[in-house]
Amino acid sequence: MRGSVPANAEGRIARECPSDACSPGYFKVKCGTGIADEPETAFCPYCRREAALGDFHTREQIRYAEDLVTREAMDGVERMLKDSL
Repeated sequence: MRGSVPANAEGRIARECPSDACSPGYFKVKCGTGIADEPETAFCPYCRREAALGDFHTREQIRYAEDLVTREAMDGVERMLKDSL
């Protein structure tokens, strides 16, 4: 299952440093920098921590993705139950 993170009116996406010690740790980035090969890691602009791109999702984005997957799974179960009756 694939999904996308909605951007704000300026085309920026929220990110959060994976380090709990980083402050403020919350920042926004604009995708599509023109880099041909997408890097595998990213850096926090505050503490310079290096981590995988997927480690910079915000807690809200993770919750949203979990809710989406749960909803899709429940819909699938309901369809299977209706089809079996």
